[in-house]
Amino acid sequence: MEEGTFLIDSDLKDFMPQFISHDLVKPFLEKNFLTTNDIKEWSIHQGGAELLKKFADEECLSLTAEQLLPSLKSFNEYGNVSSASCLLVLEKLFNSYKHRSPFDKGVILGFGAGYYYGMVLYQRCGSIPVLP
Repeated sequence: MEEGTFLIDSDLKDFMPQFISHDLVKPFLEKNFLTTNDIKEWSIHQGGAELLKKFADEECLSLTAEQLLPSLKSFNEYGNVSSASCLLVLEKLFNSYKHRSPFDKGVILGFGAGYYYGMVLYQRCGSIPVLP
């Protein structure tokens, strides 16, 4: 979507991470006095391993390998399952990152089929027992 125009292009995977970073994530974080370093958990719609790796680029979000790992693992396990991918990554974050502070912040970032793009900022509220 660019100025009210829907974009479809074979190079969309190269374009979307930077577009989303500059149009959505960075302005949202700035408005809330946060940086990408303040966000410990990133649940990103995969769209493919190459697309995810673009979020590590300096002109994008400069996310670390550790911040991208949950989304990459989910992509390797399930493949691209469209918008549901964000929730699959989130479930793994909640169940496997027990060493995190109970007040860490996280972002759910979705884009692509089914909706344009969207972002949710959350903060853990103490420890919740993980079900077996």
